[in-house]
Amino acid sequence: MGRSVGGQFPKISIVQFSDNWGIGGLSLQQINEGEDLVVVPLNIIINHFTAKNTDPFKGLSCLEGLDDLWITYLFIIYEKNNPLSFWKPYFDILPTHFSTPLYWPKHILEEIQGTNLYDQANKITDSLRDIFEKVLPALIEKAPSVFKPEIFTLDSFIWAFSVFWSRCFAINVNGELIASLTPIADSMNHNPNCKVHYLTDEKSGLFHFVNLTKQPAGQQVFVDYKTPSQTNEKLLLHYGFIIESTPNSHSDKRGSKRKFEGEEREVGDEGKERATDTDNEDQKLIDFDACWVQLQIMSNDPLQNEKREIISKLGLDLRQDLKRSGLPLSLISLSRVSLLNSEELQFFNIQNVQNPVTPRNELLVFSTLQNLLRERLNKISPLGFVDSEIESVRETDGLRYMALKYKKSQQEILSLSVEKVQDSFNQYWKTVVHPQVISTPQFYPPLKHSPQLSNYLKWIENPLQIGSVDVSPRDIFSGETIQAIPLSCLITNNDTATSELGKAFKQIWDEKLSQLPHKFYSSFEDILMHLYILSEHRNHSSRFSPFFEVLFSSDEHMLWKNSCLFWNESELEELGDSRLIEETNELKGCLKEDLDVLFPFLSKHSPVFQSEIFSFENYLMAFVIFENLRFSGNLVPLYPPRTHHPFVLRSQQLDEAVVSTQSTGFLVIKVCD
Repeated sequence: MGRSVGGQFPKISIVQFSDNWGIGGLSLQQINEGEDLVVVPLNIIINHFTAKNTDPFKGLSCLEGLDDLWITYLFIIYEKNNPLSFWKPYFDILPTHFSTPLYWPKHILEEIQGTNLYDQANKITDSLRDIFEKVLPALIEKAPSVFKPEIFTLDSFIWAFSVFWSRCFAINVNGELIASLTPIADSMNHNPNCKVHYLTDEKSGLFHFVNLTKQPAGQQVFVDYKTPSQTNEKLLLHYGFIIESTPNSHSDKRGSKRKFEGEEREVGDEGKERATDTDNEDQKLIDFDACWVQLQIMSNDPLQNEKREIISKLGLDLRQDLKRSGLPLSLISLSRVSLLNSEELQFFNIQNVQNPVTPRNELLVFSTLQNLLRERLNKISPLGFVDSEIESVRETDGLRYMALKYKKSQQEILSLSVEKVQDSFNQYWKTVVHPQVISTPQFYPPLKHSPQLSNYLKWIENPLQIGSVDVSPRDIFSGETIQAIPLSCLITNNDTATSELGKAFKQIWDEKLSQLPHKFYSSFEDILMHLYILSEHRNHSSRFSPFFEVLFSSDEHMLWKNSCLFWNESELEELGDSRLIEETNELKGCLKEDLDVLFPFLSKHSPVFQSEIFSFENYLMAFVIFENLRFSGNLVPLYPPRTHHPFVLRSQQLDEAVVSTQSTGFLVIKVCD
C-alpha cells in the first residue's frame, strides 16, 4: 500500500514474521542514525479531522456534538467494513483480536482483581458500553445507511478502540498534537532503546520517522512508541505485552519487539518469548514494573485551594508511580502539602518541601501513606503461585502468564513500599521525635520495652507500627491515625454478656437487683463491664490477658492512678477547687453505695464473684479504666492509654477521637483538633 500512496520506506520491507511478532518491518539495508525509517503522507493518516472530511461522515448532522474520539472509532468501524475504502489494504492487515485486558477471558481478568489494571480495564469496557448504548441507537435511526446495526456492534466498538490506542501516534496538525493512525509507520514494533524522532512537515505534507539508533541489515526494525512513563501496566493496557528484565547474559544482538537495557523476554499475543540483550553490557537494568497511587485533596478541605496552588507551582501530579527501587520524593512532598494544617500552611516554605514540615505533619505523612498502601495491597487477593508455577504457564497460556506476572509485581512493589514507609518512620522517630520525647516528657512518654509490651503488640497486630489499618484517602486531612485496634480485640457487651460472669450477673440482676428500690449510678451494661474488667485482669487464660497484663505492668501508665477518685483528702485540698472536691466525693459515694448493694448478692455466687477481687478500690479502678477507654459501650484495649497519646487532649472523650470502620475490621484512633 505504502508506495502507491506516496509512503517512503526504501530500506524496509513490511512483512509477516514467522513467529508471534505479527506484522513488522524488516531492514533490507543498514539504517544509520539520522536517516528516515518511514515517511508517511499526511493525507493517509486517520484521525477525527479525517473522519469529518471524508464521505459519508462529512456533513452528517447526527455527528454534531459527539466527542472527536467517538467519531474516530465510528469512522474506523465504517472503513474497515467498506469494500471500496481508500484504506482497505491497511485495514486488511490489522489484527482482529488483541492481547490487552479488554480481550482477556473473565477467569484471567479475575486473576488481577484489586489492581489498577483490573479497575482501568473494567472502566474502559463500561465506558465504551455506555457510549455505545447511548450513541448508536440515535445514529442508526438518523443515518441507517451509514450506521448499520450488524456492523456497529459493541464488539466492533471495542475493536476500534483497541486498534486506535495500540497503533496511534501524536501528529502535529495545525500546531496541535492529534492522536492519529499512521499506516506503514504503525507496523513497526516497540523497542524503547530504538529511539526515533517524529517530525511533521505540513509544508510538504509528510510525517517523518527519523532513526536515532543504528539498525543493522537483515533484522527486524523497531521504534520507540514514546508512551509516557512506560510501565508494564500501560503497555499491557494499550498494547497487550509486558517487558521482563534480567541482568545481561548474552553477547549477540537480536531484534526484539520489547527490548530494553538488559536481557529481556518478550511476551505477546500468544505468550511466546524471545530472549535478547543490548550492545552495551554495562547498561543498567530498567524495571518496567510500577504501581501508581493517587492522593486526593478533598473538596471539603477548607485549605484545598491553597494546597492545589502549591502542588501546581511544584509541578507535581497527584498520581505517582511506585517502583521497587524506592519511594519517589515527589510522593512524600505531595503528602506533606496535602496534610498541612492552617498553622503549618501559614509558615510553609515551598522551596523546602523536600524536608519535613513539622513532626505532626511528618508523622501524619507516614501514617497516611502506610494506610493508603496497605489498603491497596489488601485489595489484591493472594497470588497463590510460586515463580516456578508462573513460569510453567508461559508457553501454554500467555495471557494468564502476563496476568500473574503483573499481579506479582504489584504485590511486590506495594509490600516493599509499605516496608520503606515503615523504615522511614522508624528512622524519623529515632532521630527527630524520640529526642524531643526525652527532653519533653509530656509530649509522649516513651514506652519501656517489656515482655508484656511485646506480647501486647503481637496480640494487637502491632498498632504502634503506623498503618496497621486500611484508611480511605478521604481521611487525608481529617486527622492523624494514631493507633488502629482490630475490632476483634475490643471488649464488647456481647463478650461480657456471654461470659460465665455475665450470665450469672444477668440472673442476679433479673431476679434480685432490678427489684430493689436502690437507683444504681451506672447502667446494667456498665456495671457488668466493671465486674468483667475485675475478673478478666486476673485471668491469665483470658483472650484479653495481653492487654490487662501490659496495662497493669507499669505504674507509669496506670491511668486510674491519675484520677482524683484515688486522691486522698489532702491531695484534693491542694487543688483549691471546692466544686471538683464536691463532685469527686459525690461520685465516690454513689459508686460505694452501688457496690454495697451489689456485694451481698455477688458474694453468694462464689467462685464466679470472688470477694478479694471485688473490693471498692478495685471497683473504682475498673470504673476509671472503662470511662477512659470506652467507645460506644465497648472497651478499647488501647495502650498506652489515651491520656498518654501525642496530640490527644486529656479532656477529650475517646468517642470524639475514633472512627470505626466495619469494612476494614479496625477501630481507627485519630487526632482531634
